[in-house]
Amino acid sequence: MKLRFALSIVLLMTCVSLFGQQGKSNPAQKPTLQELSITINNQQNEITELHDENDCLKQQLEEFEKEVVFLKSREDFIDDKLSHWLVILSITISAIVTILGGFFGIVAPLIIKRRNEKKMAERMKFIIKLFDDKI
Repeated sequence: MKLRFALSIVLLMTCVSLFGQQGKSNPAQKPTLQELSITINNQQNEITELHDENDCLKQQLEEFEKEVVFLKSREDFIDDKLSHWLVILSITISAIVTILGGFFGIVAPLIIKRRNEKKMAERMKFIIKLFDDKI
């Protein structure tokens, strides 16, 4: 425990001495008037370039917003047309299913019944004919 305490005190003192020191500053040379004017001119040129670039980006943003509005209206138009065709398709499919259901539910059994009745009548005639021949 004493070792940890002593070690933490040493570490704390090292940190305080390192981070507490003031940076040594060398007296900087003062820039001349010509250097200052060149720097100001460069900064003004950069500012004008940035303003131009900003204006160009604003124009591009406006064009993109117009394009987005156009595409959304186009998408709505396509969705409307698609939903219209889906309604037509569903009505057509339901009509086809109704017709097929009517055929297989009503007409087909009647056809099968009629065919079976004919076969039964033929068999009865055959059986009657056989009995008549034997008698």
